[in-house]
Amino acid sequence: MKLAWVVVLSICVVACKGKEAEKTPAATSGTPPPSGGPPPTKASVQSGEIAVTGDMAGTFRWKDDLNLTCTWIPDLKGGGMDMTLTDGAGKFMALQVKNVNEVHEVTMTSGALKSAAMLKSATGYTMTGSDDRTHMTVTVDADLASAEGAKTHVKGKLELACPP
Repeated sequence: MKLAWVVVLSICVVACKGKEAEKTPAATSGTPPPSGGPPPTKASVQSGEIAVTGDMAGTFRWKDDLNLTCTWIPDLKGGGMDMTLTDGAGKFMALQVKNVNEVHEVTMTSGALKSAAMLKSATGYTMTGSDDRTHMTVTVDADLASAEGAKTHVKGKLELACPP
């Protein structure tokens, strides 16, 4: 009888460890978990790009080695994201979208815009997220302008995985 319990316990331990190993890659990759899976541990862009026209032009994408932070607060139906994107040809831009309490803005900066410190708009975006705070969708279609007179139009949709 003791031998039967040892066999049953051994099978349970091996089976449980196998299931845990299956969960580990999704938890560390930053990709969205399957339904009921663990939340992402690193912020990442699941899909999307940003097209910029005007005083700076190009199609910009986030790469894994660039900055990205995102937070969704379901109770406030708001949050924010801050990321660095590249066109892959040497131009970089920082994009922030904030939508919480009294702060509603899209902000862009880039070294490629020598004459402009920061371009802003208070309109032209939507932000939604999941109840578990792990996913956010940001859609931008905004005209941005700087105090120095630089102007750009920023358009795109980003699907983000955000650690809770």
